Amino acid sequence: MPALIPVDNVLGVFFLGVIFSSILYGVIWLQVYSYFTQHCKGDRLFLKCFLALVVHGFYVSGVTNFGDYSADLRPPWSLKVQTLIGGMFVPPTSHVDP
Repeated sequence: MPALIPVDNVLGVFFLGVIFSSILYGVIWLQVYSYFTQHCKGDRLFLKCFLALVVHGFYVSGVTNFGDYSADLRPPWSLKVQTLIGGMFVPPTSHVDP
């Protein structure tokens, strides 16, 4: 007996999206594992602190304040500091060749 509502197109695309996003998720975790086991030993303290600020900001925004849409109007202190540090160091080190 055929379905009352044909959902092949919708569920097929949804299934392919889930498979593709799962593959990308695995690749991201592979890169994170590779970075922390092999490459982060030579990083300077400045870069580690900067990464900690970014991770803290996204954790507070995405986990602690989940569902609180008014909290999105007030970014956490760590993202403010990260933006300030990035604004101080990026302009002097970037240039545009004409």
